[in-house]
Amino acid sequence: MRDQKQILTSASYESRKKRLHQRLEILIEVGGKDKDVKKLVKRLKRHEDELLAFLDHDVSPYNNHGEQQIRPAVMSRKISFQNRSDAGAEAQAILMSLFRTAMLQKLNPVEYVKELTVKAIEQRHLQHKEAGRLGNCCLTRGPLQNAKL
Repeated sequence: MRDQKQILTSASYESRKKRLHQRLEILIEVGGKDKDVKKLVKRLKRHEDELLAFLDHDVSPYNNHGEQQIRPAVMSRKISFQNRSDAGAEAQAILMSLFRTAMLQKLNPVEYVKELTVKAIEQRHLQHKEAGRLGNCCLTRGPLQNAKL
């Protein structure tokens, strides 16, 4: 319906939007006795305001964009036969997020992560130097420590 907003009169669009909201309210009110229906109704009530937000705002009514964003990470995990540890899973999640961010910004993902890593080590080095406890601790903390990818 959002796509029809340009061709419908304002009154017609508002009327159709009102009907959709009314139908959603009826769905919530009717409910049901089945436990799955009750769960669905509870979820509809909790997210009632967000469900039809695409009618008023320039957002997609589909989650396909989000699905496509996480697809490379899922495929990587599948091809590599999962992770062997919780630390490895956490490290992979962080790296995949950073790689995806870099790609969306049209940056080289490896160079981007390398630059962030150098900056983080330098920052930690300065913090420890100021605290008077400089050692190899800058490299031994965090989610990438002992990660088995």
